[in-house]
Amino acid sequence: MLILFTNFFRNQRAAGCPRDVNRLRQVFINVIDNALKYTNPGGTVRVSAYEDDGFIRVIIKDSGCGIPAEHLPNVKKKFYKANQNVRGNGIGLAVANEIMELHSGSLDVDSEEGMGTTVIITIPTMKKLEMNPELSNTTQIPTATAQVQVVERKQD
Repeated sequence: MLILFTNFFRNQRAAGCPRDVNRLRQVFINVIDNALKYTNPGGTVRVSAYEDDGFIRVIIKDSGCGIPAEHLPNVKKKFYKANQNVRGNGIGLAVANEIMELHSGSLDVDSEEGMGTTVIITIPTMKKLEMNPELSNTTQIPTATAQVQVVERKQD
């Protein structure tokens, strides 16, 4: 899945679409790493993508522990950690969010404790940008879906 997105954005840059492929890759790595980190063995992480109304939407949904409601408003703040017992420094989602904003996109997090987390990454298409130059980049991406089952998770 990551290769699909990386190749897609690389093609966009070659076509004159100013995307930083490495930064976009970092967004996907951060979000998918979080999904895997907070999903127990036997759980699932599902990644899907589709075009909707001039935007590419990538959805990463896990069956992990979820985020308590009181922590949800803060998860995109630098150095904020909802769970102090899990590895990481609390900067991944903050950086991913900044990268998406720099690409005229967004990163939205929805979660319910005990039920899992859904992250929606949204990026405007080239058509959308041509019609709205104040935005910023991309063309169509084919609908794609991948599912990962967590078989074993290394404990730190």
